[in-house]
Amino acid sequence: MGRDKKKNGAGKNSKENQPGMQGNFFDDHSEYLKKLDVVDIEKWTVKQVCEQFLDPLGLSPLKQIFIDHKVTGHVLLTLEKRDLVEMHIHAVGDRVYIDKCLIDLRRQARKVERERVLWEGHTPVGSIAYYNSVWDCLTYKLCGCCMRFTHWTLTSQGVRRRLNPPSCNICCFPMQNDFSDYRFLKDVDWYKGPMFLCCQYAHWVELVFDSKSEISLGDNVTKAATTDGGLLCQKILHPDMTEEFTSVIRNAWTEARLVAD
Repeated sequence: MGRDKKKNGAGKNSKENQPGMQGNFFDDHSEYLKKLDVVDIEKWTVKQVCEQFLDPLGLSPLKQIFIDHKVTGHVLLTLEKRDLVEMHIHAVGDRVYIDKCLIDLRRQARKVERERVLWEGHTPVGSIAYYNSVWDCLTYKLCGCCMRFTHWTLTSQGVRRRLNPPSCNICCFPMQNDFSDYRFLKDVDWYKGPMFLCCQYAHWVELVFDSKSEISLGDNVTKAATTDGGLLCQKILHPDMTEEFTSVIRNAWTEARLVAD
C-alpha cells in the first residue's frame, strides 16, 4: 500500500500534469510551428502570443505569466532559458518545451532570411545601351520569343542565374541554372559607362566569386565568365543595378560572412 501511495503522490509533478507535456509533445509541436509565418510573429501583440503560441501548444496555464511580463512576438523570439527562469516558470519540462519551440521558430526565421529575395529580373532589358548592338536590340525587341533570356534572382544568400530557352524552341535548348553563394564572394563592383556610340550610358554590377562557389541547380549548369585567376565573374547589366542597390548586395555579403564565421 505504501508503494502504491508513493506512486500516486508522484503523479502530482508528472508530465501529464504539466502544461505542454501531454503525449508526444516534443514531436507534435513541430507541425504546428512549421505553419506559422515567422515574419508575422515579429508583429504579434501579447494577446496574439497567448492565442497563437501558448494555447495551441498546450501552455495555456502560463498565459498570465506572459501577460505580466508583456511578451510580444518580438520579445518571444528573443527569449532564452535564463529569461524563462526569471519569469518564474518553475517546471523544468515547460522551460525545455518552450525553449525547443523557440529554437525551431528561430531556425525557420533564419531560413526565411537566407531565402529573402533582394531583387529579381531578366537580361537583356532596357534601352539600346543594355544590348550588344543595334541588331541585338532589334532582335530581342521584335522577336523575343526566339531569343534566350537570363533570369536573375539575388537573395540574402547568393546569386541564382537561370538561362531560359527560347519560348518558341523550348525543346532544343535546355534550361540551365547555377547558384553562387555570397560566402565565396570576393568582390563587388559597380560600373557606369557609355555602351552605344558613347551617347547611351548603362550601369551594371560585377560580382567576383571563388570558382568553388558555383552550385548546380539541375542537370545543366550555366558557366559564368572565368577570370585568369580561376574566379567566376557574374555581370548583371540591368537598369536596376544602381550604386544604391550595390550597397544592398554588399550588406547581404557582409551578413552572409558573419553567419559563416
